[in-house]
Amino acid sequence: MNDEPVRYETVEAELQRLIDRLYQADETTVRTEAARLHALADQVEDEAGRERAHRRANQLPRLLAGPRVATSEQFRQAQQLLDQALNSTGTPQQRLAEVEASMDRIGQLADDAPGAEAGAIRRMTSTLLRLADHLEASR
Repeated sequence: MNDEPVRYETVEAELQRLIDRLYQADETTVRTEAARLHALADQVEDEAGRERAHRRANQLPRLLAGPRVATSEQFRQAQQLLDQALNSTGTPQQRLAEVEASMDRIGQLADDAPGAEAGAIRRMTSTLLRLADHLEASR
C-alpha cells in the first residue's frame, strides 16, 4: 500500500475519472464506486479536505445522472416557442415582433410553471433578448 498521504486533489481527480468512466453505469456499480471514493476520502489528512472530499463523493450519483429532464407542459411549450422564434423568417421587423411575443409568452409560462422549472423557462428569454437586440440593430 502507498504510504503517501492522500490529498483532496487526489479524491477530486478520481471523481472526475469516475464521471468519465461510469457514464450510464448501473446503480450497483455507482454505489460501489461511491463507497470506494468515500474510503479514499477517509484517508485525506486534513479534516477540512476530508469533509470536502466526502461531500464530493456524495455527489457522484447525481453527477452521473445528469440534469433532470423537464416534465411540465409549460417547459415543453416554452421550448417550442423558443425554437419557433429562433428559426423564424421574414424581415427583421417581422422577426422582432415574433421574438418579443415569444418572450412575453415564455414569461407567462414561467409564472405558471412548477417552481423547479420556472427559472429554467425564464432563462430561455435571455437567448431571445440577445436575438431581439441583434434584430433591432439590423433594422
